Amino acid sequence: MLITLVDTILNLLISVVPIFELKSKFHEELEYILTSYSIVSSDIINFKKVVDIGSLELFIPPDQLDTRYNYDFTNINDNKRTFMRGNFNYNRPYGWKRFALKVLDKYEDNTWFGAEGRKNEQHSTQNEWPVCYHGTVIYNCRSIVENGCLLSKGKRFRFGVGIYSTPDINVAAEYSLKFAHKGSYYIVVIQNRVNPKSLIKISKMKTNIGEYWIAPTGDDIRPYGICIKKVL
Repeated sequence: MLITLVDTILNLLISVVPIFELKSKFHEELEYILTSYSIVSSDIINFKKVVDIGSLELFIPPDQLDTRYNYDFTNINDNKRTFMRGNFNYNRPYGWKRFALKVLDKYEDNTWFGAEGRKNEQHSTQNEWPVCYHGTVIYNCRSIVENGCLLSKGKRFRFGVGIYSTPDINVAAEYSLKFAHKGSYYIVVIQNRVNPKSLIKISKMKTNIGEYWIAPTGDDIRPYGICIKKVL
């Protein structure tokens, strides 16, 4: 039966790449994926560890990563300097390690990313998009990297339909499920740029946790980094 195959794969994942704090949700999603690809219990599946970044093994193809722009914010102290992206305050992910995705020339141009014309690291460029964060779980990373943030994945739209994010990584972290790796626990947050022309802001007064940003469609938000933090 398919359920037996799912259990077998979960056991293989635990033995080959022991980083997941596996939940029933992962079990359900894996069964759905196998069914989508018409995989049955008699099929042979080959596993391969795709990449090892910072000793944390993620199922992300190497051609999606741009290690030139990895950045360790773990011990960074900017002494209250202000950083801007898209004429919005850029709250840098202090205390986190950021693994960069390959996004240059991925879209119609690189203006949204501020790839050219920046005076220094604190300034915005013209028509640049601001930075936001989206808390997630480790086994969703590959899907987000390859397909972007999909509106169809949303389940709760408290303040209207759209893809939810926040300019504060600490708020995003509240929506990240921790995973285990070599005796420690970590959380993961996706770093994105969001279209300021369509951006809907929900104040902290309404959310009671922090400012929310809502992108109406998946085209209005673009992942460009994976931030990982050790929590225990």
